[in-house]
Amino acid sequence: MINPYRAPIDAEDSAELADNPSAEFLVTRPQLRFAESKFLLYRCGGRLTLASFVMIALSFLVAFDGLLPLGPSAATGGFQVPMVLRQLAVMGLATIVYLGLIVGVRKTSRQQLATHGIVEGAGLSVRVSDGLLQWAGPNGNFTTPLPQTRPIRTRKGLIVVVDRDLYLFIPKDAAFTGGRYREFVRAVEA
Repeated sequence: MINPYRAPIDAEDSAELADNPSAEFLVTRPQLRFAESKFLLYRCGGRLTLASFVMIALSFLVAFDGLLPLGPSAATGGFQVPMVLRQLAVMGLATIVYLGLIVGVRKTSRQQLATHGIVEGAGLSVRVSDGLLQWAGPNGNFTTPLPQTRPIRTRKGLIVVVDRDLYLFIPKDAAFTGGRYREFVRAVEA
């Protein structure tokens, strides 16, 4: 889509834009939530998978009375806890474990995003130039070498992990110069 209010581009500048793709966009709350969930899966994926296997095993143990070594059973004549309550207890425990695994990472990543000006309503400009990923926002200009980044393609855009707890989300519907979304992704992944 052509922006009718944009100043005309000189022929000399168009060659530079083709070599240096860029994107401009406003950060929205749905974008932040989507990118955060994908980033947390990327960052904590192994721990969450391990915790899931442990919770599934615990769920099987709780489902069958004879497999659970603790507590009275029907065979000994003791008090029996209904299976529904046991399953609810396992689900509650799983929720606590999952939140415990991600809450620290989520808190530090949100702080990093706020420090770098990546907050709801902020206007960001991201540019790929000379092997560097450069972005500008309300808190200043930042640069990182492309080989130190980790791009992650999603259905709604591109997440670029810049640092351990810092990421950028470039939506597919951003205003791109120097090419389309695909050219921007190729430049980041190159």
